[in-house]
Amino acid sequence: MRAGQDLFTSGINNSHSGNMSMLLDSQIIITRTQSQLHRLEIADLIQTSPHYRDAASRRASADLEIHRRIYQDTGHRAAIHAHTPHAVALSFRLDRIEPIDVEGKYYFEYIPIVDPMGEVGTPRLAGEISKVLRNHPILVIRGHGTVAAGPTLNDALHNTTMVEAMCRLMFLDLNATALGPHH
Repeated sequence: MRAGQDLFTSGINNSHSGNMSMLLDSQIIITRTQSQLHRLEIADLIQTSPHYRDAASRRASADLEIHRRIYQDTGHRAAIHAHTPHAVALSFRLDRIEPIDVEGKYYFEYIPIVDPMGEVGTPRLAGEISKVLRNHPILVIRGHGTVAAGPTLNDALHNTTMVEAMCRLMFLDLNATALGPHH
């Protein structure tokens, strides 16, 4: 799974953060809790039910409930949760992220920010995330990271890396603003 390697080498995830899943036939394939997404092996991929806890659920990512709700409530077939540092930093100050660059505007009108209200991994937060992902391909959980979903892992990866690149540009623009007006 190159997506996990791409998230790590681009500086989006640290060695043990984030998770990914795909809906294949009638099963979820999700990364194991505490797996290293950039070094995934077969044992790191857990096959479990999209509807109920089973024996494999104990080894799956702690965000399994979020992935289940995405597949139950949307038409998406793949999801990535990443700890995007620039998007997280902006989430402390904004209620939504509006792109300032041409490419960002091409792909996104805005990126919704969901407030976890102290509830990471709860059914309430999972329901809120799946509700937002019905109309947006990606969102930011305030202070935590992004959740992107789409028809494939590549689509979710693209949206994750696009949003982080967009947020990096926003930071660069804020720093450049200190130089004064454009000449």
